[in-house]
Amino acid sequence: MQDQDLSNQLKRAFAACQASLKLQGKNGFGMLTADNYDKYLLETYLFPSATRYLSGLTEEKRKVWIPGHDDGDSKMIVMAVPK
Repeated sequence: MQDQDLSNQLKRAFAACQASLKLQGKNGFGMLTADNYDKYLLETYLFPSATRYLSGLTEEKRKVWIPGHDDGDSKMIVMAVPK
């Protein structure tokens, strides 16, 4: 069972702590916040890594791999697929 009060307290504490650190994202992303941290991780690490992986596959293997790994959020795969 979830304790919503505790969960909300932790969420606020994390956001405040992260903001106090004034961390800057790579490549001119700007300051990292609890609100943009997911976007930063996706754009800075996940998408480039997925693109490198998919680029290393032959087109035939990509066509097999992508449908087997589609979780219904096709925009995630589209962003990583090499052109």
